Amino acid sequence: MSQATKGLEGVVAAQSKLGKVDGANGKLWYCGYPIEVLAEKSTFEEVAFLLLKQRLPSSAELEDLKGYIARNRPLTMTEIDILHKIPSDSDTMSVLRTMVSFVGHTDPDAEKEGSDYDYRKALRLIGKITSIITSWERIRNGQEPVSPKATLSTAGNILYMLRGTEPKKEEVKILDIMLILHAEHGLNASTFAARVATATLSDLYSAVTAAVGTLKGRLHGGANARVMEMLIAIGSEENAEAFVSKAFENHEKVMGMGHRVYKVTDPRAEILVGLAKEFIGADNKFLNIAYKVRDATHARKPNLYPNVDFFSGSIYYYMGIPLDLYTALFAQARVSGWAAHSIEQRENNRLIRPLAEYIGELDKPWIPIEDRK
Repeated sequence: MSQATKGLEGVVAAQSKLGKVDGANGKLWYCGYPIEVLAEKSTFEEVAFLLLKQRLPSSAELEDLKGYIARNRPLTMTEIDILHKIPSDSDTMSVLRTMVSFVGHTDPDAEKEGSDYDYRKALRLIGKITSIITSWERIRNGQEPVSPKATLSTAGNILYMLRGTEPKKEEVKILDIMLILHAEHGLNASTFAARVATATLSDLYSAVTAAVGTLKGRLHGGANARVMEMLIAIGSEENAEAFVSKAFENHEKVMGMGHRVYKVTDPRAEILVGLAKEFIGADNKFLNIAYKVRDATHARKPNLYPNVDFFSGSIYYYMGIPLDLYTALFAQARVSGWAAHSIEQRENNRLIRPLAEYIGELDKPWIPIEDRK
């Protein structure tokens, strides 16, 4: 009898030219470009083009992409009305899942197939998701949504539309880098969900809806918010050692430490810790707690290193972004990767249909209903 691989760990389920994750050496590439180079030299919009087209854009192509996103960023009155009708205590990722599905109804090209159509749908979603996240946050707090500014980037509009005031350039730059770092990461759970949906020849909106629903799960998205909740609960540097000690005694996970793929420090975490020191400063309460937690965890288990979520929460928190928006911002970045994988899947498609090993009983005797207990 064959042995099932739990969680498909180590199973190669697709070939891709999009992202390479080298867990043993802590390396990450998008379409062959090291993540460190993209974080330093690129923008989120340029990275979105890179993933969707598998090459860097010309100046004209990048301006066209920005313009298309900007034109598709505003929500319709119907979309805003739907957000008003959703209960204000709804989970943000559930709201995003609903709205991604709905905006597909307003796209006349939603059912049209081809990489050019999917490219435009992806850009439309990048724009719409910015407005969905920010409008939802304001509506549920009794505020009116803020209209986007065509002159601002995705990162700039996120901050502007949340606050209603022009963001600082350094804030926009930091958030832009964070979007780059979350844009793609190989065949993770949500990306796999998008490829499975695409493999049935469903549309891109269905694929992204499936991906959003998958990202909502606690074992995939949301770890950065839970890291921040952990740091708030610890409260001070002096409590960090005891917290980690108790977590190990109770066989509990220290949020943000360790990764399914990386066996060394997540390269995105290396970038973020530098950004955090530069942006927030060396003497920040929650960053200092994070350093203590990291060191105490690593001392007990040397092969546990910070992942991308360990420091991203502190940066979002410093910007004043509510905790339950963190996973939605993850989706804002990752939609470019989801769409890129969907396009790649469609270009060399085969229905994804793995086997399940049946472990139940066979040939059970039938019991008449009157004799069942």
